[in-house]
Amino acid sequence: MWVRIVTKSIIETINSKIKELQKNLILLKRVAQEVNEENIKEDMLRYWGLEGGIQN
Repeated sequence: MWVRIVTKSIIETINSKIKELQKNLILLKRVAQEVNEENIKEDMLRYWGLEGGIQN
């Protein structure tokens, strides 16, 4: 019986940590997407010559 309680506690702790890691992963994905979108915008501005105003 004692082993079952300890095992259940360990499993609950592991599941809790997994959920925490999943939340962190979602946050990291959002931040990475935002950074990527910002970099794409900057690259487009540079490519089209809009960084310092329109160049002819």
